Amino acid sequence: MTQGTSAAGRGALQIILFYQRYISVLTGPTCRYHPTCSHYATTAIQRHGFFRGTRLAAWRLLRCVPWTPGGIDDVPPTVTRHPEPPALHDGELCPTTSPSVRTSPHSTCQAQE
Repeated sequence: MTQGTSAAGRGALQIILFYQRYISVLTGPTCRYHPTCSHYATTAIQRHGFFRGTRLAAWRLLRCVPWTPGGIDDVPPTVTRHPEPPALHDGELCPTTSPSVRTSPHSTCQAQE
């Protein structure tokens, strides 16, 4: 299990593991999707945390109905909501990927060419 998972997430993962080991083997392969719903739930909780991972897993279970064709349905990747801040150079913003013009004669930012 992932070290960064909360206590609630670890508990949910234990319940899923119990289901996979003792209940799922009795029902046989019935999942319409790949990965299976229990593996999807495990990955979602590990990747997104307990609340969002549980919500993703519940949505997946709601979509698993007889008239759904199924198929490959991977857990969405995590999204970084806060991008890296721009580089600071002596207290001034210095662009790192686009050409820049010095903002003052005493600026230490070098123009990129």
